[in-house]
Amino acid sequence: MKKYFISIILTACISTLIGLLFIDNFKVVFAIATLFQFIGFYIFNTIYENLLQKKAIELSIEFEKERSKSMVTVSCPTCGNIQQIQMAINTDKLYECSKCKKEIKATNITNTLLTTNPIYTQG
Repeated sequence: MKKYFISIILTACISTLIGLLFIDNFKVVFAIATLFQFIGFYIFNTIYENLLQKKAIELSIEFEKERSKSMVTVSCPTCGNIQQIQMAINTDKLYECSKCKKEIKATNITNTLLTTNPIYTQG
């Protein structure tokens, strides 16, 4: 409420200053300056709000892209139902099978392998 009161006071002060420049037609200039301020700030706020919405949508899309990287396809050991779950790389995940409704634990097993480069000989 305080924010709106300060905004109206500032609008009136600016309109008064502009009206004082044209003292002969003070009331008309005051009204036009006030109207232009309301219209100008409405246009500015609309453009700014649209920009923020666009940025929020872009961030949401980026978040969904990153989230989809952590989706893993698993199969239920009981009924064989295949589904996707979200899983972090460093923790185990408890999930419920969508078909048989049993609680299942998915573990993240990481193996290391030594790679070798083949030696090509011409002969």
